[in-house]
Amino acid sequence: MATPEIESLSIPALPDDLLETPLHYIAADHDRLRAVCAYLKRAAREGIIDGASAQRLAAFFRDDVKRHFEDERISLYPALLSRSADDAEFVQSIRKVEAFHAAVHA
Repeated sequence: MATPEIESLSIPALPDDLLETPLHYIAADHDRLRAVCAYLKRAAREGIIDGASAQRLAAFFRDDVKRHFEDERISLYPALLSRSADDAEFVQSIRKVEAFHAAVHA
């Protein structure tokens, strides 16, 4: 019986010019995160992952996701909250996301 295989993980860098449109940058970064999660689901289903992909995943979560959370905390959430301060439910939702992000990288 053949050993199951999945492709090696590739996580492309985001183009620097996306920084000129921060919401596009964040959306593209979320797309990368969704692609990584889909890869992890396939790897879990097959029960196998190659060492290089495991290293890329570790670096991605340690560095890229941490930076993404910081970018949102510093730039996005304050902008959203300043425009929606009168919406208590929205403010509470943002605070929950902030707490989750902080707990993930504590």
